[in-house]
Amino acid sequence: MLTASDSAMETQTLLTMGDNEYVRSQEVIVHELVHQWYGDLVTPTDWRDMWMNEGMTMYLQLVFRAEQTGQSIDGVMAPVRRYDQSLRKEAGPPGAYNPAMFGSSNVYYGPALMWNALRTGWATRSSGGWSRSGRSSTPTATRPATSGSTGSRSRAARS
Repeated sequence: MLTASDSAMETQTLLTMGDNEYVRSQEVIVHELVHQWYGDLVTPTDWRDMWMNEGMTMYLQLVFRAEQTGQSIDGVMAPVRRYDQSLRKEAGPPGAYNPAMFGSSNVYYGPALMWNALRTGWATRSSGGWSRSGRSSTPTATRPATSGSTGSRSRAARS
């Protein structure tokens, strides 16, 4: 639905789109349609987790950009990586919700980089479980650290 607005917004059953060239661009339409798909699967309980939805939608928007322009996804992500550093200085990390910075770009770009890192080799799936950088490991080797843990993996898990 077109509205008298300068932005777009996803709701549970409807997309509203402002009536300007940017908001009607293919990239923004892709972004908002991803909200309809991914948002129906993952719904944050409050604004602190906004980064989960916006990161996925921004990531797929950037994948769309790469496909449309013929650039590699790494080429599209390189300036995003630099931009993310300045956003973190200004608004903090994406998961550290600050009501005064609500809707800042840090909840879009940093999480998009995370999704790209997962896709491009930070973690790969093998028949034995998840591995890092293509190395084999057991499924338990890369479990998140539990409270009180230093986050280090055991010697057996590293080999």
